[in-house]
Amino acid sequence: MKEKRCGRPPSPNKRTIQVGVRLNSEELALVKQNADKAGLRLMTYMRRTTLQGTVPARLDEEGREYRRTLMGMANNLNQMARLCHQQGMTGTKALLGSFCERIDGILKKLGA
Repeated sequence: MKEKRCGRPPSPNKRTIQVGVRLNSEELALVKQNADKAGLRLMTYMRRTTLQGTVPARLDEEGREYRRTLMGMANNLNQMARLCHQQGMTGTKALLGSFCERIDGILKKLGA
């Protein structure tokens, strides 16, 4: 009888070939810094830059703040939709207009 195996199944695309790269200390520091900016581990960053050419950087603190603001506004928008269903559209029309203006301002700052 075949023994049942536990745990994660083996990957069908297992990486078996190892390639070495020699860097000096300044180059390694720069690569590590770029990997940190991208939010990736060093080897993942190096693999992606080798295969894809570039790795998009993560959001900076200002971008994360805009993201949090937009998420909060989306939550408020859901609450306004619920209020529209309860009270009708006329009661929430002015509030919805101010929300649209705030969202447009944030999108302009982000360059979207």
